[in-house]
Amino acid sequence: RNISIARVDYNKAFDSVPHSWLIHALRMYKVNEKVIALLSTFMQTWSTCLHTNVGGQRYQTQSVCIERGIFQGDSLSPLCFCLALNPLSKILRNSGYGYSLGRIPTVLVSHLFYIDDLKLYAKNSDQLQSMLELMSSFSMSIAMELGMDKCTILHAKRGKLERHNNIQLLDGAEIQELESKKCYKYLMLNINTMKINEAVTATFKKRLKLIMKTQLNAKNKTQVINTWASTVLAYTYGVLKWSKTSLDALDQKVRATLKKNCMHHPHASMARLYLPRRVGGRGLLNLADLCRGQEAGLCDSFLKKDLPIHQVAVRADKGYTPLFLSEEDHRFEMTTLQSRLDEWSTKSLHGRFHAALHKDNIDVEASKGTLFPEMEGFILVIQDQVVATNNYRKYILKENISDKCCFCGTTTESIQHIVDSCPVFSYSEYLHRHNNITNIIHQQLAKDNGLLGEETPHFKYQPARILEKDGVKIYWDEPITTDHTVAHNQPDILVLDRKNKWADIIDIDVPNNENVSKTLAEKIQKDQNFAINLKHVYQLKSVRVLPVVISVNGLVLKALHWSFEHLRLPKK
Repeated sequence: RNISIARVDYNKAFDSVPHSWLIHALRMYKVNEKVIALLSTFMQTWSTCLHTNVGGQRYQTQSVCIERGIFQGDSLSPLCFCLALNPLSKILRNSGYGYSLGRIPTVLVSHLFYIDDLKLYAKNSDQLQSMLELMSSFSMSIAMELGMDKCTILHAKRGKLERHNNIQLLDGAEIQELESKKCYKYLMLNINTMKINEAVTATFKKRLKLIMKTQLNAKNKTQVINTWASTVLAYTYGVLKWSKTSLDALDQKVRATLKKNCMHHPHASMARLYLPRRVGGRGLLNLADLCRGQEAGLCDSFLKKDLPIHQVAVRADKGYTPLFLSEEDHRFEMTTLQSRLDEWSTKSLHGRFHAALHKDNIDVEASKGTLFPEMEGFILVIQDQVVATNNYRKYILKENISDKCCFCGTTTESIQHIVDSCPVFSYSEYLHRHNNITNIIHQQLAKDNGLLGEETPHFKYQPARILEKDGVKIYWDEPITTDHTVAHNQPDILVLDRKNKWADIIDIDVPNNENVSKTLAEKIQKDQNFAINLKHVYQLKSVRVLPVVISVNGLVLKALHWSFEHLRLPKK
C-alpha cells in the first residue's frame, strides 16, 4: 500500500508560543475570564535585563518585556501549550486528508500530536504537500517557526520506499526527504529490537552507576533509581519485547550494585526490597513487574476505547507488539503486593520483624526513618536477623562452633542478645545509645524554652545538669528531692515551670522489639508516684509523665506522637 509520512518539529516550541495567541486560545475555549486575567497579568510582568562587559566596562539594558514563551517544568505550561496548538489538530482533522486504515475508508489517520511532536500521514505525496501547507500557514499566523533540520518526509509505494523531491513550504523553506539507509527514531519502519535493547540497557546501567556516587539518603536514592534509571527501560515497555529472563537479569544487576555499595545484604529479604516504604519495604520498583504492569495498562487502554482507530489497531496486532492485542486472552503475570508481604512474613528469620512492625500499636510510617544508604542497609540486616552471630553461624550456616556470646560468654549470641541484653555493653554501648536520644530531646527542649542559643550536633552535645531561665528549669539525669522517699526520683529529663505551675517528666528507653509495649506501660507506672509527690512539693497544677520508647531496631509506638505533641517537638 501507499503512504506518505512527515515528521514536523517546532523550533524552541515552549519558548516561542506568543502570549497574545495563548490568551486568544483560552478565550476560544471559554476558560473563566478571571483565570485568563490572572495569567495575562502574570505574563505582563515577565521581563529581563541583559548585561555585557565591553573593555572592562559593564553595561546593562533597560527592562525588556518578554512577550513569547512559557516556563518549561511548570505544571500548567504543557496544558497551555496543548491548548495553543490544538486548533492545528482540528484544521488537519477537518481537511479530509489522511491515511485510510485497513480497508475501511471512513477510518482516517491524518496526524498524531504529542505536545510539540507532530506526525502527518497521507495517502500520497500531493496530499502530504497540502497538509504541510495547512500546517505551515497556521504556524506562520501564530508566529511559530519550524526546526527544519529535524523535519523529515518519507514516501512508500506498495510497501517499498520511493524517492521523491523535497517538499517546499509557503515561506520557501524545504523539508528534506529521509535519506536512504538512515532512520529517524520515531519514523522507523523496521525496529532492530536487539540493538535498541542493548542501547537502553547500557544507559540504564550507566545511570545506576552515577546514582550510587551521589550523597542522597536511602529513600531519595531509591526514588531516583525508580524515576531516572528505570524510566529509560520503561519508555520501551509495550513497544519492544522484553523477556522475563532479561528483566530478571537486570533486577539482579540492580541488587548486585546495591550489595556492592552496602545498601543491601546478600541474605537480607529480597521481597522487602520491592515492597513500598509505607509497609516497611525499601520502595524499589521491580523491572519485570513494571514492564508487565505497563503492558497491561496499554492493553486495557486499547481494548476499552471504542474509537475506530483503536479497533483497527487491535485487529491488526497479531504479534507486531508485545501486547498481542488481537488475542482474546491477555495475561500479564505480576507479583502482587500481598504476595510479597506473604513471602516476607512467612520467612523464619525475616518474618520476625514483619510481625513486630505490623502490630496495632506500631506506627509503620514513622518506623522507617531517613538514613544514609549504608546505614539503612546495615539496620535492615539487623532487622532481618542475618548478622553472622555465633547463633546464626551454628544453626543457619551449620558451622561447627560454640553459640555462646564472644563478649560475655554466658548466653547464646543471637542478634537480640547483642543489641539489647549483653551485660558487657550495658554501661558502654547501650548507655551511649540512650544518651544520644536524650541529647536530641534535651537540646530541642532547651531551645524551645530559650535556654540555649546555637544548635550543636547531637553527638557533640553535652547537656548541663540544670538549665534555668525565667522560672523554667530543665534537669538532666538529676535526682529530685521530695517529701516522701520515692524509688524512681531521677528521670532522664525534667522540665519544671514554677511560674505557670506545671512539669513534664520524660523517661527514655530503648528496649527489644518484643518488650516495647511492656516497657511503655512500666515507664508510666513507675513515674506515677514521683509525679504525685512532685506536684505536692512544688504546688503544681499539672504533672505529665511523657515516656519516649523506641525499640533497638527503630520501631516507633503510636503513643510516642502523643508525647512529642505535648512536648511540642517536631516529628523529625
